[in-house]
Amino acid sequence: MAEKDTNYDFLFNTRLSFQHLIDFWQRELENDSAARRAVAEKVFEFIPEDHPLRAFEVSVEDSKEHWELIDLLMTAVIPTSSGRTALRRHSSRSI
Repeated sequence: MAEKDTNYDFLFNTRLSFQHLIDFWQRELENDSAARRAVAEKVFEFIPEDHPLRAFEVSVEDSKEHWELIDLLMTAVIPTSSGRTALRRHSSRSI
């Protein structure tokens, strides 16, 4: 009896979701810092409840259409100020 290929589910049954990032920004609405709350409020001005990026599964087409908002959501992980230019600057340095 052949064993099931566990890589198949990972490689071919994946979905694109921003739920964890949405959850992060939702928690930021309750942050003690007024500045962080204000940023979270601004995020949800652009990404209301019925927005496609809040779907259980986001289509490739929706992700392409809303790439700027994905960039905004990603500031939870990579701040805009240290985004592309800082990465480009650091990648050109020799170690």
